[in-house]
Amino acid sequence: MVMDDTAILHSERHRTNFLTNLLGYMGWFMVIIAIPIGATGTGRWIDVPILLAFGFALAGSHWFLAPKRYNVFDKELVIAYGRPRQKVIAFDDIEELEVRRHALGAEIRVHRRAAKSFSLQPWNPRRFHESLQDALNRHRGAG
Repeated sequence: MVMDDTAILHSERHRTNFLTNLLGYMGWFMVIIAIPIGATGTGRWIDVPILLAFGFALAGSHWFLAPKRYNVFDKELVIAYGRPRQKVIAFDDIEELEVRRHALGAEIRVHRRAAKSFSLQPWNPRRFHESLQDALNRHRGAG
């Protein structure tokens, strides 16, 4: 799906938790540490490929699976992951928004018409929910 309008109505960072970031950074650390081990030959022949494989797996999964930013446009919500990956959800596909509060803050549950529901964890859930709900209401009122 191609975005119709390029003007972002609201943008909010994802509220990443410490463990998610730690896994991504640990992956890059494993890749970096494998280079001197391989160059000096201090490790066994199996050490470098294992470090590289696990390091790239951790760093890659953090890059492609952890959201970085949520962008609200006139007709869609875009969840930006590591470049170039993004997920575009058209407002016509959104059935309902629900705010769930819990011990770690709040999350916004997006119920879709044709697909599974999913959760958003923006940095400021209240502000993001208001902006997204306003954009949805304007879209539905115009359509």
